[in-house]
Amino acid sequence: MNMLDIIALAVVIIVALGGYAMGFAKSLKAVTGGIMGVIISVFVCVAFGGALQNLPVIKNFIDFVNTKAAEAWAFLGVLKIGYAAFYALLFLATQILRLIVVNTIAKIDYSRNKAVIIINKALGGVLCTAFLCGVVLLAFAVLGMAVQAGFGEEIVDKLKGSYLYVIYQNNPINFTT
Repeated sequence: MNMLDIIALAVVIIVALGGYAMGFAKSLKAVTGGIMGVIISVFVCVAFGGALQNLPVIKNFIDFVNTKAAEAWAFLGVLKIGYAAFYALLFLATQILRLIVVNTIAKIDYSRNKAVIIINKALGGVLCTAFLCGVVLLAFAVLGMAVQAGFGEEIVDKLKGSYLYVIYQNNPINFTT
């Protein structure tokens, strides 16, 4: 275990303790708020948009918008505005659903029972730690793309000999081909 591993472990412990201190609902609000909420919504749109756009109702909507856009201005027909409209509506629906779910969970009145409080705080610590691990895995996936593109090798060289390098090598998220 080298200094980089010790720093990484300290960060994980600090994040876990912060999540424990906030509890589950506040941790969920913190993790899904701001730019991370937008990133989550974009991920959902990318993950499910391709499958949803093949449904007959949505396919008809996209074709309708593309036809109307082409009638209004031929250039818009080339741009396939229907797909942009579909993904914009899907993004908006995902954001609204995310806000409803998070605010509903945040408003739940947790029991004053000691066991429930401890479980709530423990779930907050687990959620924040899992979120940190996900961000690190995504960062390593982007680093893998950078290495494949020809830069970033010096960062990987600094990771060698650490547990972080083992995580980098065995990252389940892989954007490279």
